[in-house]
Amino acid sequence: MPSIYVNNSIEQSELEVLAKNPRLTLDVSDLDLTRLPKDVEASLSTYAETFSAPQLQTSGYIYAHSATNFSAPQLQKSGDIYADSARTFSAPQLQKSGDIDANSATNFSAPQLQKSGNIYADSATTFSAPQLQTSRYIYANSATTFSAPQLQKSGYIYANSATNFSAPQLQTSEGIYARSATTFSAPQLQKSGDIDAPNAKSSARPARPAPDVGSSGRDFTP
Repeated sequence: MPSIYVNNSIEQSELEVLAKNPRLTLDVSDLDLTRLPKDVEASLSTYAETFSAPQLQTSGYIYAHSATNFSAPQLQKSGDIYADSARTFSAPQLQKSGDIDANSATNFSAPQLQKSGNIYADSATTFSAPQLQTSRYIYANSATTFSAPQLQKSGYIYANSATNFSAPQLQTSEGIYARSATTFSAPQLQKSGDIDAPNAKSSARPARPAPDVGSSGRDFTP
C-alpha cells in the first residue's frame, strides 16, 4: 500500500482527496490530526507519541505504534488499530473494527464495540466490552474480571487472571483459558474447543485441561 507523507503545509482540499483513497497510507506524524476529515478511507500511520483525532468517525487501518496515548472519541468504524505502546486507549464510540492492539493499556474499555477482529489487551487489569457480540481472539490475561454479556461468538479467549468469567450469551468459542476463575459462567455455550478453568464452579460443560499456549509472534509493521 503506497505511503504518502503529509504535514500541516498541505492544502485542506488536497488532504480530503487523499483521505478518500482506500489504497493509500497517509503518514500523519507531523499533521495536526484535527485537520483530518471525519470520514477517512485511507489508512493512517504516525510515529508521534500521541494519537488524538477528536473528530474522526471512520478510518482505514491506524498504525500508531509509538503513541503512548490513543484517543479517538468519535471513532465508530475502523480497520485494524495498532496502538501497542499506548498506556491509555480511548475509543468510546467504536462499534466495528478489525484487530485492536492495545497491549500496553492498563484499562481496556470499548463500551459500544459490537464486532472486532483480535483484541490484544494483555496489560489491562480491567476489560470491558459490554456490547461485544463477535470477535476473534481476545487476549486479556491481566484482567481480574472478564465480563462480556453480549458476546455470542469468539475465537480463543485468554483471561487467565480473571477470578470471575462471565459470558452468558456465548454460543461458540475456539477455546477459553481462565485458569484463575473460581466462577465460570457460559450457560449458552454449545460449541467450544478446550475450556481451561480448573478451579471454577461452572455453568458450562465441564472443563478439560488445555495445552500450553506460546507467544503469538505478531508482526504489525505497515
